[in-house]
Amino acid sequence: IKSIDAPSYYIPHHCIFKPNSSSTPCRIVFDASMKTNAGPSLNDILYKGPKLQNNPITILLNFRLFPIAVVADLKQMYRQVKMIEPHRSFQRVLWRFN
Repeated sequence: IKSIDAPSYYIPHHCIFKPNSSSTPCRIVFDASMKTNAGPSLNDILYKGPKLQNNPITILLNFRLFPIAVVADLKQMYRQVKMIEPHRSFQRVLWRFN
């Protein structure tokens, strides 16, 4: 690994096995809430943006008021969202091949 001068963070990760799954029996899970040796986790120091989810009561009322509902599946979305260049060094993953 080459030397890194700028602040950076390697996100801890591990594999969750689900043998009954036909598409992804082994899913990689990232844990940005894990505390570091220096103290806070990545989640502790990141900016927490506004709440984007609607109120559950409003959602249920909309299901009653309108004849059509739309549901989307954001399967395997994480790490496919574009981020600005300075923030990429805080989303590093150290991957070891056998």
